[in-house]
Amino acid sequence: MKSKTESGEMFGDKDITPGVFVSIDPAAKLEGRYEIGGGKVIGVEYRNAGGATPKWIAMHVSLGEVELTDNVLVGVVLRSSAPAAATFRICLRTYVDGQFQDEFFLKNVVSYQEDSTHLDVLRLDKVSPIFTRDRLKRELILFLPPNDTSVEISDIRVFIV
Repeated sequence: MKSKTESGEMFGDKDITPGVFVSIDPAAKLEGRYEIGGGKVIGVEYRNAGGATPKWIAMHVSLGEVELTDNVLVGVVLRSSAPAAATFRICLRTYVDGQFQDEFFLKNVVSYQEDSTHLDVLRLDKVSPIFTRDRLKRELILFLPPNDTSVEISDIRVFIV
């Protein structure tokens, strides 16, 4: 996504870029824009446009079908910045039989004015007993702050050990 340059409305019925979309609490009314490229993976800026405070604003990043049978952890490294401090959570979502299972990484991401690096791992021996390691569709989801926010993600990497 760093090499492609584009911008547009953040909220809508289409992917921001292939494999990346944003979902919001339907009770909320937000206005926002995204920007891809220019040395960053993605920058987002949004504000409440008079609706209820959203219960969630989730940026979904498709990982495709991933098997975790012989693995011990899933990790994420993320570099971000924000004009004002912004805190958000990340989870690994797995789709099973039309349902989904979320496993949240333990640490909160905190973005500051200066670039900051976040590293977190999800130990697979510590996840819910119903978590399946089979080859299934998975997403990395960034649960962004529910208040007016501007965040830039300059790099994001997922690793599996």
